[in-house]
Amino acid sequence: MRFIETIIDHLTQNGVMDVGLLYETPFMDLHYEGLDGVFGDTDASEIVELVQSFNETVGAMFEIA
Repeated sequence: MRFIETIIDHLTQNGVMDVGLLYETPFMDLHYEGLDGVFGDTDASEIVELVQSFNETVGAMFEIA
């Protein structure tokens, strides 16, 4: 799915992702409601949790280094 691919591309290029970006361009280009317009409430919440978890993991890795 293009939305997930865009998240992966962003994380690959930037290392972390502010979940607020899921409601901005380029995600709004995929659906006018962003994340919520593409996924139901449960799936959208899980995606937000995954991105936040990834951010925490990457942040921890940089703190140790």
